[in-house]
Amino acid sequence: MKKFQGQAREALEIVASSYDKVAEAYLDARIGGSTAILKNLVERLKPGSLILDAGCGSGLPIAQKLAKEYKVVGVDISARQIDLARSKVSHADFIHGDLLEVTFPEGYFDGIVMLYALFHIPREDQEALIHSLRRWIKLGGSLLATIAVADEPDYTEEDFFGSPMYWSNYSKEETIRTFDRCGFKLIKEIRAGHGYNRQDLPSENHSLVLMEAQ
Repeated sequence: MKKFQGQAREALEIVASSYDKVAEAYLDARIGGSTAILKNLVERLKPGSLILDAGCGSGLPIAQKLAKEYKVVGVDISARQIDLARSKVSHADFIHGDLLEVTFPEGYFDGIVMLYALFHIPREDQEALIHSLRRWIKLGGSLLATIAVADEPDYTEEDFFGSPMYWSNYSKEETIRTFDRCGFKLIKEIRAGHGYNRQDLPSENHSLVLMEAQ
């Protein structure tokens, strides 16, 4: 772990560039992974609901699973990840873009899923993103997200599937308070691991939170 001292734009460039480079290796570690956590979200949605997959990666397995019953729009900062998503998940729309810069109409989505993505965004920008998510989701809509547990300022690691990667996060408690300030009510919280299908990778401790737009 190495402290990152660059600017926010440089941090996001690391995320985009590295996911471009490791897209196939990352897909191999994700494909076939469990989608059971989606039950927390979909049991609150009607068939045909419109869902945003924020930080969708290659689309597997999350967008692929959701697209069987729902309309899905995926957004990811990695061009290569989006190329993979478009090739592997035909019944969904995918956008190559920065979540801090894309726009959608107010109240556009019925639900939002954001897994293993928030902590790749500089933490000083996370509240602005969460405000955007609240604008984009309907009143009473549901959001399912993984958030970090510990308070960890900007840092990088040199070997994320062979490339450097950037992370930044506040504590679980502070992040939940941020969601609350932005208009989301915590409905449920459970523990989540790393989300990979491989047991040889180091274990991780995240929180999976289900929120309702107020």
